[in-house]
Amino acid sequence: MVLKIAGFEIPSTCDSENLSCRRKWSDRLERLIATSQSLEGTVLRYGQLYGPGTGNVKPTGSAPLHVDAAAQAALLAVEPGITRIFNIAEDNGFVSTEKARRELGWDPRFRISFGTDRVEVF
Repeated sequence: MVLKIAGFEIPSTCDSENLSCRRKWSDRLERLIATSQSLEGTVLRYGQLYGPGTGNVKPTGSAPLHVDAAAQAALLAVEPGITRIFNIAEDNGFVSTEKARRELGWDPRFRISFGTDRVEVF
């Protein structure tokens, strides 16, 4: 099986175990989105997810990211006219997230709290 995106063919051997293949193809797709005149897109480079449903309840790795903050970034990035590449992770000196904060209005501290009759965002 081959995944085809805008003329690029990504072989099915690029699975979760084959990191070098995944990096190679993700780099190519990022370049395609960044340089294409006919494609509009946004690339979100997520850190290591933690929180409900991830299997990790605490931050892990060099660029941790809570799932609520990841969801907020995705929501903000679907606005028309945003066609850039953003790093999405918690601030820790490993990656710079300043562009996402500035251009998307993203906040790595974003969390959703489900109350009895409302959703609170803090």
